Amino acid sequence: KADATRRAEVAPRVGGVIIAVLKQEGDRVVRGDVLAIIESRELADAKSAYLVAERQVDFATTTLQREEALWQRKISPQRDYLAAQQALDEATLRLRVAGQGLVALGLPPDALPTLRNEPPEAAARLAIRAPRAGTVTVRAASEGETVLPNASLFVVSDLAAVWVEAAVPAADLGVVRQGQEAVVVSTDLAREVPGRISFLGPVIGTASRTAVARIVLPNTGGEWRPGLFV
Repeated sequence: KADATRRAEVAPRVGGVIIAVLKQEGDRVVRGDVLAIIESRELADAKSAYLVAERQVDFATTTLQREEALWQRKISPQRDYLAAQQALDEATLRLRVAGQGLVALGLPPDALPTLRNEPPEAAARLAIRAPRAGTVTVRAASEGETVLPNASLFVVSDLAAVWVEAAVPAADLGVVRQGQEAVVVSTDLAREVPGRISFLGPVIGTASRTAVARIVLPNTGGEWRPGLFV
């Protein structure tokens, strides 16, 4: 089976409609590759709130600069300058919160400074990206499909190493131990390779009366495919 520590489910953090699926099962990807694109009204609203907050910061900055100059020239009282400083602090906080909201929806942090230059048609679009390098082993996304937040759309697995899980009967646990050498044989591949038990389950299945012994196999060539019987 695939190494569970090298496996990642890919799900959007926001609901919407899938408008493009760019990767299929079996495709190799690197971290950051775009797997699919969705359109989301919630994302568009969040971007709009961020841009409004950004403009408020610009306006508050200009107002503070003007009030500071007037105060220094003794044309305006200090309280007007302090009020402008407070307004800028509040606007900056709103902008920070709006940005954090967009990042929580899946927008990369480095995309925030470029939002004001984004074309209108891109406002509702979110790229679903691979969280790690590997192979797409599951694709559950289809163009035109409406998806909910946290719905699993892809599974990306790094198959450079795979797990062999053997069922060890309770009666044999006295002669099987972690670290023990083992041999993995595949009649389908006509291959026999050495391995070592890296994990021996501490629990015995109530129905099977067996414990799991795990062997990790290098698989850089990809010949040991998840699902293969050995």
